[in-house]
Amino acid sequence: MESVGCKLPFIQVWYPGEAGGEAIASVLCGESEPGGRLPITVPRNTSCLPPFEDYSMRGRTYRYMNPDDVLFPFGFGLGYAAFRYENLQIKRWTDGWLVSIDILNTSDRSGNDVVQCYLHGPEGDSEQPACRLLSFEKLFLPAGANCPVRFELPDSQFFSFDADGCRKRIPGDYHLTVSGYAPVFPAVDPARRVSAKLTIV
Repeated sequence: MESVGCKLPFIQVWYPGEAGGEAIASVLCGESEPGGRLPITVPRNTSCLPPFEDYSMRGRTYRYMNPDDVLFPFGFGLGYAAFRYENLQIKRWTDGWLVSIDILNTSDRSGNDVVQCYLHGPEGDSEQPACRLLSFEKLFLPAGANCPVRFELPDSQFFSFDADGCRKRIPGDYHLTVSGYAPVFPAVDPARRVSAKLTIV
């Protein structure tokens, strides 16, 4: 799988069913916009994975895998349209945080995108996941269009688990990232990735 690299696009169709051939042809001919996103993290090879007998999460999923071991990250996917994320704003509201961002279709054709909101941190705590998905929004944008996206995130989504397995608020500096894929992966599409610092007390 590692030999595939990221230089040439390809289509992962899973189990497409009896109409799969027609659907694939429609995408290859540009009649349809591929809008799927990976529901898993694809490792570079199986040697990157922990032993099967190891039941811990270390080295598994986008939350704990070493970025160097990732070939394609959770949430990743390409289409014919191109997008740019800008104007990320984070504000405190009644019982949580309000995150807003503008999504711009910078291409000359309509397309789908899945805007994903992730939290990293707190800084200096190696026991916490590299990042975790808080919310996402799927949208369709005509060519050249701009669309504001809002995430209303309650305080409960910012709780973490301590070393004893207790769920609680852990104060510290966090980073909130709005991206087109899990941000533990190098920014292969920097236009679709914006981050801001967030302090939880």
